[in-house]
Amino acid sequence: MQGDYYYWEVLVMVRKMLIIFCIEYLASVAGEVQILATMLVVVVSTMSVVYSKPFDCGTENAFNIFS
Repeated sequence: MQGDYYYWEVLVMVRKMLIIFCIEYLASVAGEVQILATMLVVVVSTMSVVYSKPFDCGTENAFNIFS
């Protein structure tokens, strides 16, 4: 991991918590809203990994996208 991205693990944890929030707490609203909110979280987190490349190795960046 590059030194400038010491906070990256916290962002990964927040991403996972947001996905759980979208699945659990948006279950009472329409299914489309739940799916769109979850997709928004996934797309934003994927683009943040692609844009910032927090790890030195490309394989580690790819693993972070799919985790």
